[in-house]
Amino acid sequence: MAVNKGKEFEQDFKQSLSLKPNLWVYRTSDFGGGQASRFTNPSLCDYMVFNKETGHLYLFELKSTQNTSISAPPLRANQAVVEMQNRLHDIQVKKEKKVAQKAYKELLRKANTHNIKYHQICDLSHIENVDNTHGNIHPYFIINFRKYERTFMITPSVLISILKDNGKSSINIKDLEEYHALELKQERIRNTQHFTYEVL
Repeated sequence: MAVNKGKEFEQDFKQSLSLKPNLWVYRTSDFGGGQASRFTNPSLCDYMVFNKETGHLYLFELKSTQNTSISAPPLRANQAVVEMQNRLHDIQVKKEKKVAQKAYKELLRKANTHNIKYHQICDLSHIENVDNTHGNIHPYFIINFRKYERTFMITPSVLISILKDNGKSSINIKDLEEYHALELKQERIRNTQHFTYEVL
């Protein structure tokens, strides 16, 4: 059976990391996607990578696409979720709260229909800006454009800046270049892509 191209990228990514003896690599539990994701707890990221020499922890969420861009929830959708979430705390009447909870779940569902999920942006951004008090935790989105064989690392804060500044609901190579995202060096050896992680 043919391997899913996204999974193939993930395997190449992990294999490249495994070649570095100073790294501890952990694949988090995959709770599934599509319809299943509505009924399971979302994972924080795909990979946790600990550099045993520097004591730094890297959180990687992998995204791979054959298209020229990758979708993400627009900032207005994110703001609508936050506003509804805050409103839920203020509602005391049981019947009104039930209606608001239904509306909140629908907003959240729509925000999580994109390649890059709302909860991934929120959780990794929180870690980058709030939990990272010692500066040794580094969350990244790894975005792979298979058609062009190009792969970029981008922090949650830069990803949010792209969406905010351009009012977009997708990110392409030009956006990543303009915002100075780190491009990974990659080399195809037979049917496998080998990646070089200079940041590690």
